[in-house]
Amino acid sequence: MLRRAWLLALVLSLCADLSAEPRLWGHLHSGRYTVGFRTLRINTADAELHIWYPAIEGTGPKITFGDYLRLSHDLKDAEPDFENDDQALRKTLSLAVTGREDLLDNKLCDEILAIPFAAVRDASPASGKFPLIFWTYRYATTAAQSVLNEYLASHGFVVIYAPESSVPPMPSELKSFADKTREFNRLQLRLRSALSFARQMPNVQPDKVAVIAWSYAGESAFELQQSEPAVRLVVGLSTNVLDGWIYREDQLAGLKGSQLTVPYVLVDGEKKTRPEIMTKASARTFFIHIKDMSHGSFNVLEGMLPSVMGIRTVQEWSKAGPQQQLGYEVTAQYVLRSCEHYLRAIPTLDTPYHLWDPDGDVPSDFVTVEEGGTPLPPPQPQFSTIEFSSLDQLKVTADLYSVGDKHAPTIVLVHQSGASRGEYRQIAPRLQELGFNALAVDSRWGERDRWNGVINETAARFGTPAIAASGDASKIRAVHQAAAQDVRAALKWLDANDYTGARILWGSSISANLVLKVAADPTQRVAAVLSFSPGEYDKDQPNELRSAIAGLQLPTLIACGAEEEDTSKPVFDAISSTQKVFYRAIDGRHGSSILIDDPENWAGITAFLNSFRRTRQGAQR
Repeated sequence: MLRRAWLLALVLSLCADLSAEPRLWGHLHSGRYTVGFRTLRINTADAELHIWYPAIEGTGPKITFGDYLRLSHDLKDAEPDFENDDQALRKTLSLAVTGREDLLDNKLCDEILAIPFAAVRDASPASGKFPLIFWTYRYATTAAQSVLNEYLASHGFVVIYAPESSVPPMPSELKSFADKTREFNRLQLRLRSALSFARQMPNVQPDKVAVIAWSYAGESAFELQQSEPAVRLVVGLSTNVLDGWIYREDQLAGLKGSQLTVPYVLVDGEKKTRPEIMTKASARTFFIHIKDMSHGSFNVLEGMLPSVMGIRTVQEWSKAGPQQQLGYEVTAQYVLRSCEHYLRAIPTLDTPYHLWDPDGDVPSDFVTVEEGGTPLPPPQPQFSTIEFSSLDQLKVTADLYSVGDKHAPTIVLVHQSGASRGEYRQIAPRLQELGFNALAVDSRWGERDRWNGVINETAARFGTPAIAASGDASKIRAVHQAAAQDVRAALKWLDANDYTGARILWGSSISANLVLKVAADPTQRVAAVLSFSPGEYDKDQPNELRSAIAGLQLPTLIACGAEEEDTSKPVFDAISSTQKVFYRAIDGRHGSSILIDDPENWAGITAFLNSFRRTRQGAQR
């Protein structure tokens, strides 16, 4: 019996190890994709691409850290033939991490080199096309950013680095202006050629590209953004994207904010102030400062690896320890969040870091974010703004998105707390494409939405901003409750204006609760209800919502953000309807905006709506 228990414990331990993230990932969590890795030769660019990509789960061997290091042919100060000679590889590792080739003993070196990573070499690519994250050139990025590259690929991005076959001259080694200009032009030509090739790869979305740089490679990132219209985002890690230029220092003074036409996200630890040009940019900019993070800690070789492995002697420009590890983990999450927002989400005025915090035990003063530049206004759809009276005669404003058929189903859309009908400017047109009329209502509990900056006119008339600012809980609760009158009035307006198709309610966040309660009233003749991120938000009444909707029998969709299942699933479980569906977002934060954060979430919503419409059409026949 004891032997059997021991074997069971061993099996469980092995299974846990197989499912865990790689050791050098620290506390970072993998996305939903297996990671593939491959190398690809481009003859026209005289370059080899190193490619991390979303893959189909396979059983092939995992890449080790030693594999990544051997592939770093362009590692500065590496031992000769380190790619093939084990002892030279150990010396190269020790030198890269500590600055001395003899400081790490062979046993520790071999342990580090054998650490398995997430990527499977030449794994079959996952189906579909993915946004592209493209590194500018800085030596040894293959090994030095291996953790970040795998992490991004696991979350649905193709990541590409084009290494040199050997170490090119360092910028500091180029003494003349002509030499610097010649080398910079060579680098840019090579990068543009590699990027052009990468954009044509079958698993890449060619119009969704982020350029990312670290160390002295920032100058190239700015230049790529200027020359490549497909670049939608520039990310820099402790680098010289907008200051400290080396190759073209004479041109830096002429840099203008109008040249920054896409978002720039710069993450640093040693710089405490952002480049002044970021405040004058024509697009949004973010300067993210991570407390006490050293320059070398923004890569695996000099920061993450020694921190995870407990190595205390590191390069003079780096640090090691738990805080530096946390800094790299937080950096990786900010890079991912930025790429998700600007390469995957529908463009709006919203910022990447609203309603979001990095995972981990992050002290409150560990990260500061300075925002600058001018946000680009999103395109606006066609709609008609109408007004009608609420049940207490308050004038209500709403936007009508018509399909030109009053017999078609109509969805009444209600925004989340503090927002307005503008929350649906990117959502309602999709509903029109599906054949639904949509009526986006300004309920009285709101002020201005963060996606399009639309003022809530109903709330302004009611005086809601002042009530919210007062902090008076009883008055705020009264406004929440009175908002139900605005939703019922919207349904009455449909009747009065001969909209005879099915009436569907749709709510977001606090109004997700509201529409469930209104739909539970049979006198409102609602055909279905969609509730995005409902929850027991009143701590004084922890079962209030579930009690109110227990008898709901309508077709019901409960949807929630990727991290909100614990909040919304209990509401779903309390509904007695046999026609209910629960949907947790693939990616996405809260409320209806999960459809803005990641349009792939539409698949779960469309399935519910299509099923309802087929039922209606069958009934009509």
